[in-house]
Amino acid sequence: MNSHEWGVWKSEVKSDNVPFEDGKSFDLRVSVLDNEYQVMVNGQHIYNFAHRFPPASVKMLQVLRDISLTRALISD
Repeated sequence: MNSHEWGVWKSEVKSDNVPFEDGKSFDLRVSVLDNEYQVMVNGQHIYNFAHRFPPASVKMLQVLRDISLTRALISD
């Protein structure tokens, strides 16, 4: 997990708890909480990522690697 601001990547945060399996579907949910983002995969809590700047200023979520995105939902 990382953030990109003013053309510069900040320090990356990695989690050892990654339940992804090659070729298997997954449900990724990122919830915006008061002070952090909560990351869940298939209903399992993976990580909390502290806000580095106000959530309202976030313009994009990027997922890297070889995946097929079938649906994206944004709710408040």
